[in-house]
Amino acid sequence: MNWEKVHEEDSHDGIYKFVLSITQCNDSIDWDFDTEEDRQRLIELINDGVFLWFDARVECSIDGHVFGVDYLSGCCYESIKDFINDPYYTDMKQQARDHSREVIDAIKKITKH
Repeated sequence: MNWEKVHEEDSHDGIYKFVLSITQCNDSIDWDFDTEEDRQRLIELINDGVFLWFDARVECSIDGHVFGVDYLSGCCYESIKDFINDPYYTDMKQQARDHSREVIDAIKKITKH
């Protein structure tokens, strides 16, 4: 997969850096629609570039070292800004930060021995 970095931000405390990258989603749209026409219309809007259809990855790093990552597949938004303002993105950052903390705690345990 070719991931394209589209957004970067620091955590409120300045300890963590979050990087959002996206790649083209190759999954079919399997959402529930009232009609097949509604489903086809969304596919047309994606194909016409009105909506983005992507997989998202959020990396959480400290001093340039990535310790946590979270992924979300099948994202459909009008813009990356819309995705960043969605609670899914906030949750992904939290998951990546939690993963980072787990990895760092594991490293601390290993290095104590």
